[in-house]
Amino acid sequence: MVGTLIPNLILAHSAGHESEPTKFDDYVIPKNFTSLFRFRDGEKTWSAYFKVTISDLGTPKLLSVEVKGSKAKHPKPGTKTFTDENRHELAEIEITKGLYWATKEEQDEYDRLDPEPESVERWQLKVIEMYRFQLLEMGIHLAIQLGKPTQVKSPDGELHRVYLPREPLTEAQTKQLQREIGKKIRQKVTPDLLAHVAQIYTEAGLRGEKPIKAIAEFYKCSDRTAQDYATKARKHKKKFLPETTSGKVTVKKPRARKEKK
Repeated sequence: MVGTLIPNLILAHSAGHESEPTKFDDYVIPKNFTSLFRFRDGEKTWSAYFKVTISDLGTPKLLSVEVKGSKAKHPKPGTKTFTDENRHELAEIEITKGLYWATKEEQDEYDRLDPEPESVERWQLKVIEMYRFQLLEMGIHLAIQLGKPTQVKSPDGELHRVYLPREPLTEAQTKQLQREIGKKIRQKVTPDLLAHVAQIYTEAGLRGEKPIKAIAEFYKCSDRTAQDYATKARKHKKKFLPETTSGKVTVKKPRARKEKK
């Protein structure tokens, strides 16, 4: 996935170890996470950091983007160097300094070897602007691959939340997930959208049609996404749709008008 669509991208990694988990579609994901993207610049590299949160409605929000200018390549603390096989370790060190597995000696050596970045170039900002959606999609996908959270005890006895890698997604699951990520990024789930979903659902139900199919056809999304919209409309604090039982269509029926005498 890395480097296939975005020129000179050599590393992509997401981390959200201390974040509470939430759901994105049918997958567990950190509610807050940071994605690192590293690009090649001749014999140097430059980086971008995306801070992302998943709203209560399941919509990803890009909170901030930090771009760091080009800097010389450097070896890993100790004797190893970073290669294609272990480069994810560098990303984890950069994003999660101070976690249970990183000793102070490793951090000090990393800081000593890490050169100060040069000033950010305008063309680097243009790259991030041009590929913002693709990078955000990639960051979300990688955050989902972090798996489910568990508690791990550090050497000093403190408990830390970490996300253990999940089983690799199948090709079909990956394609479906990419479609859902793209839709949720471009189709933000807002109260106005949920109110409209409730209207489509109600009108279809009163006509004796299938409400979920009507929602899917209007928004050109899958039945699963349409069902997700309807569920969020029911759970929203404004209760755009009434509660229902599984397999039963429940709508708000219009009030009968009183005849004037």
